[in-house]
Amino acid sequence: MADKLTINPQRIKCMMEIFGLSEGDLLELVSTGLKNKIRKEAVFTPHIKKSHLKKIDEVFSKGLSFYTDPEELRKERLSSVFFRKDNFNSDIALGDRQIVHKMETRIHSLSALSKLSGYEIGRKLNIFSVTDSPEEVASQVRENLHPDKQINRDRDFLRALIDKLAEYNILVLEFVESWNRKNKSNINGFFITPNNIVIKRQQNSLKREIFTLAHELGHYLLNDEQLDNIQFNQPQESKNIENWCDSFAFAFLVGYREIKGLKSISSDVKYNDAQIEAISKQHHISRLALFVHLAINKRIAWEGYNKLKSDLEKEYDAKKQREKEAEKQLNKEHGKTVGYGSSKPIPSPLEKDIYTTAYCEGVIDEYEALSYFNKNIPSTGSGHPSKQKSLDDFLYE
Repeated sequence: MADKLTINPQRIKCMMEIFGLSEGDLLELVSTGLKNKIRKEAVFTPHIKKSHLKKIDEVFSKGLSFYTDPEELRKERLSSVFFRKDNFNSDIALGDRQIVHKMETRIHSLSALSKLSGYEIGRKLNIFSVTDSPEEVASQVRENLHPDKQINRDRDFLRALIDKLAEYNILVLEFVESWNRKNKSNINGFFITPNNIVIKRQQNSLKREIFTLAHELGHYLLNDEQLDNIQFNQPQESKNIENWCDSFAFAFLVGYREIKGLKSISSDVKYNDAQIEAISKQHHISRLALFVHLAINKRIAWEGYNKLKSDLEKEYDAKKQREKEAEKQLNKEHGKTVGYGSSKPIPSPLEKDIYTTAYCEGVIDEYEALSYFNKNIPSTGSGHPSKQKSLDDFLYE
């Protein structure tokens, strides 16, 4: 028994239910790369080899102490979207469930901190219905939620939008998927009640990420939890809510005046049309999204849209190839190799405020607060890069 740990098997069963795994599925995952497959009786037991438990935790990422806790877990305590909903707009793979569970855990932690510290993060905006016009709703909320200044760079606009949503207690969390992640996620974004929006970092397609955020804002306004893999394809009649959120996102980003201006676009518009490019740049929305709008509103045929989409894909592939060759040449000239640095997500001011309040109210100590800020908040100071930042640097910068 020296190499074994005493665990609570119910906790493994509960995680399997969240991740949608059968006993066979889990055994196959933990046996990956092993010559001798791990057997059922070696996993679903109160006494398990530490090496086996580590394999299990590679799937669930809870830490070994989670499984040794004798306290029983209940569905209502876990509050997972997978227990509240049976169907989603995307096929939910293991990588998707891992991301959703990770972000839900973070959301639950923030909720607990806000309650303990008395920080109010209740809903501020009304709930709308799919019977409401998405364009009218967009016009109504745009006055409060859309950044009111001209911003040139997409990343700056995304940051400004995240900041603006925080003013209305809408928490936006951006997750970054590492290049070497074993189980990739297909989810672009999702909304979790009551006021949490999670979006995937799209480093090479910021306009797509911005549209995803606006789309998930639509789900927030409808109070409809959903996991989305947003595709710019011909809309399906069976997805009324998705159509509503797409229409809302478009109207929210572009605005009424520009939408009216699109009526003058020719039916034989080209992928590099000057007016389309100008609207795309000014309103941080992709040309593909603009062409979808034109197709939905019968300004262009869907056959024409497919041709435009193909042209844009060719343009994108050519651009990426040029960038790749330029980077390769630059690295060759300077004797460098391509590295894979980890980038930090854009932090929501709402999350920072929750941690700041929790620290000031004594809910968390200085070590926990500083650990959060060092991990999640990029430095904006002008000091020496090697200088260790204090908690005051983060709180008052």
